[in-house]
Amino acid sequence: MRSLKIPFPNITKYEKTRLVSPPGTVESKYPSGSMTLYVRNTAGFNSGDYMILDPFESEEAEIVRIQSIDRAAHALELYEETYNNHAVGAVAMKTPYNQTKIYNGTTSDVTMHSLLDTVDLRPDNAYTYYNHEAGTSADYYSYTYFNSARPYETSPRTLYVDSLYDCVTNVYDLKQNFMFGLDLTDDSGFPFPNAMFEFAIRAAVDSLEKTLGVKLRPTIILDERQDYWLTDYREYAFIQLNEYPIQSVEKVMIRYPSTPDVTGASTVDIPSSWVQINRQHGQINLVPTYGSFSNMIVGMGGDYLSFLWRGWMGNAGYFPNLWAINYTAGFPCGEVPYDVIAVVSKMACFYPLNIAGDLVGGIAIASKSIGIDGLSQSINTTSSPENAGYSARLRQYQAELKIEIPRLIGFYKGIRMAVS
Repeated sequence: MRSLKIPFPNITKYEKTRLVSPPGTVESKYPSGSMTLYVRNTAGFNSGDYMILDPFESEEAEIVRIQSIDRAAHALELYEETYNNHAVGAVAMKTPYNQTKIYNGTTSDVTMHSLLDTVDLRPDNAYTYYNHEAGTSADYYSYTYFNSARPYETSPRTLYVDSLYDCVTNVYDLKQNFMFGLDLTDDSGFPFPNAMFEFAIRAAVDSLEKTLGVKLRPTIILDERQDYWLTDYREYAFIQLNEYPIQSVEKVMIRYPSTPDVTGASTVDIPSSWVQINRQHGQINLVPTYGSFSNMIVGMGGDYLSFLWRGWMGNAGYFPNLWAINYTAGFPCGEVPYDVIAVVSKMACFYPLNIAGDLVGGIAIASKSIGIDGLSQSINTTSSPENAGYSARLRQYQAELKIEIPRLIGFYKGIRMAVS
């Protein structure tokens, strides 16, 4: 089975308005089952348009379709009843798409893909999830956004690529666990684009991978070359790989250089049953089984390189780039340690919260007041040339990171030993 996560389209450039109470009432919400909605402004909205009620990614968010508009009364008549309750003042945002079409094929050429399914978009989540029961790792997917009423479909199709950064953490968990209680909206009350948080997570993962020298995401390494050392070879061909931890080793090869009149190199595959893996430290040994194969002769102590090449290398005890290894490094999805997730999440908070902090109370406003007929109101914020709205939380995260990152470096990086 393959699980797909189709991102919600970027609709931030389209018209927005807010729900208001029906004329002559002081209602605080529209109950589920409502067919008529009143808004501040109907400009930019037309009959047949789809729109999202409530902030994007909120639990009450849903897509509805406008049947008719009374512009004088600022009233929108819907085709179907609302499914959720919606508070007066909630955001109503126009969206040109209400569905996504998912295509499937055996190559990365999206023009050769055939339609697999059409599913409704989920405005209450950053992604629309789809499970293809018959899908395998060999399948390719693409998708478009679709307006089922017009109808209109985006073009060209977008090739689907698995987001392996989600194996470390995702936008929902970041907001729930490390930004809980914070106002993540702009001055007009509209939520920050999901792309902002995704970028912050990717940057944090990449940064911590470089700091620790460890792959956090599943990463396929192809044709990594390692030198032959006689001392290591005598210890059952000890090989220290460049990346770790290791999930699996797909292939170990001995690749001899080619002669001038022969194209390519002479490659000998090592049986997978020989490969012994130290997953945490990125180390492998080759332990032959009894017998012989091809041009290798297995002797005592696992001596299996051909006599010709062993004789040539015997005196020097070294041969450059003889080993070629294909393997998958990084933590499996769902198995990243919680202390690593915590560090990535705290690092990811800085980018969006620095922006959000500047918008608390208005850009560059430390205090504001309003007065009329003897009544006055004043609001002071923590904004200043040195501080923003969320500086206190970021300082706390920064202090924690100064302790946690060196601890992770000592655990994952440390001193990697080689056999001599």
